[in-house]
Amino acid sequence: MNKVQRTLEILVNVAILVTAGLVIATLAGGYRNTGGMASNPHEGTKLAIEGHDWSAVRSTVVLVLDTKCRHCAEGTPFYRRLAEAARREKAGLLAILPQAPADGKKYLSELAVNVNQVRQEDLVKLGFRGTPTILVVDRKGVVKRAWSGVPASQDQALKEFADLIR
Repeated sequence: MNKVQRTLEILVNVAILVTAGLVIATLAGGYRNTGGMASNPHEGTKLAIEGHDWSAVRSTVVLVLDTKCRHCAEGTPFYRRLAEAARREKAGLLAILPQAPADGKKYLSELAVNVNQVRQEDLVKLGFRGTPTILVVDRKGVVKRAWSGVPASQDQALKEFADLIR
């Protein structure tokens, strides 16, 4: 009887640990960690995207998203406001996703976020470790400001964006 109780107790403990692991994985799954890099590109980093002409506009707002990222979808109202501010200031608006451009365009269309261009890029090779990430890049391709995630103070962030893209 003692041996049966011990075995049952071990099985229950293992089941609890597996359940806890699944709960943690589910809760943490919203932030898409692309792995491999220590940090996202930061201020002063030159963003090297082959074939992209940064000099076409004064500044470009870059949205780094993933169609599988829950937090990316939750940031939609902010991205819409940001896109409107970028258009007002005549800044570029580029979306970078790991998915094919057609899938990225469909995703952004469903979210009603209008951008100038959608690019498929390897996020790890560009130095991104997670999504969503938002950048303001100058006409030389240098990051002027970077945010990981949707900024907590969205009104303040929009004001800062407007000042940066002017």
